Amino acid sequence: MDWAPCDDAHWHIELRCGDCGHCWELDVDDSRAARFDMELDGDQRTIRRTLSRLDLERMAAEVETFAAALSRDLIEPADFAV
Repeated sequence: MDWAPCDDAHWHIELRCGDCGHCWELDVDDSRAARFDMELDGDQRTIRRTLSRLDLERMAAEVETFAAALSRDLIEPADFAV
């Protein structure tokens, strides 16, 4: 998605579908552009929250795996040699 002002009251917006890649362009007035902006902000917040949750789940699984390996003496100092 890319946008730029057309004039004092309108925006030119280039859109691309994330699923199929289809692209299109449109010109909208300031109020509609503001609504797009609010929706984009909301979608970005949702993506950031989901990414954070997935990252925490991944890290928790790595810690559990590492702790299990430590408890079974499967890790040695040589495993950390550079």
